[in-house]
Amino acid sequence: MQKVEIRTAVWMAYEDHWFGKPWTAPDTVVMVHGNAESSLAWAAWVPHLAGKYRVIRLDMPGFGASTEPSGYSWTVQELAADVIRFLDAVGIEKCHLIGAKYGGSVCLELALMHPHRLLTLCLFGSPVRGSGTANADAIRGKGVRQWATETMRARLGSSASEANESGLQSVAAVERYAARIPDARVIVLPGDSYHVAAVEPDLCAQHALAFMEEIAARTAAHAPQAAQ
Repeated sequence: MQKVEIRTAVWMAYEDHWFGKPWTAPDTVVMVHGNAESSLAWAAWVPHLAGKYRVIRLDMPGFGASTEPSGYSWTVQELAADVIRFLDAVGIEKCHLIGAKYGGSVCLELALMHPHRLLTLCLFGSPVRGSGTANADAIRGKGVRQWATETMRARLGSSASEANESGLQSVAAVERYAARIPDARVIVLPGDSYHVAAVEPDLCAQHALAFMEEIAARTAAHAPQAAQ
């Protein structure tokens, strides 16, 4: 795992994988995890993506091997700003951005403030307006281990369920805000977990890959042709 200083005394750790031809320069996919996890949450996605893209998995500030800045509040604005600082520090001008859970909310904020930095945006089980401070308050009061044990079913769901609702918001709510985003797609998967990126990593990665390739093909088709 590598580390980079994004601002004074604040370091972000990350994994950087590219399994394609080493003399080529692929587009970059940047993956942003949610609360109470780290870049390891994306491990099962890497084999699907890293043969076609450079795949960077972050440890967000205070998670995994990244430092916890003094006085950090983990708002979407604060985290999105640090993701931009990370992109600048490692020299990534544009990327495909993928986020899960609260990490997806951070990605939405980044896309709103810096749309020119994105090639595509993929979100998995992410609340649009944040999910309040209930989880953070419970973790402070009970500790991560007890909180994780008590909330495991709600976060990861059960394979037997046929529900089509997220643990954070309804499908209808997602479709309403997706309708406001140009070229957006909504994919509904069976299950009762809002951490679908972890519960169904292979299926989610395939959907993300198909969307990124569709947009790339459309962009290439509309690109100006070189003069003969």
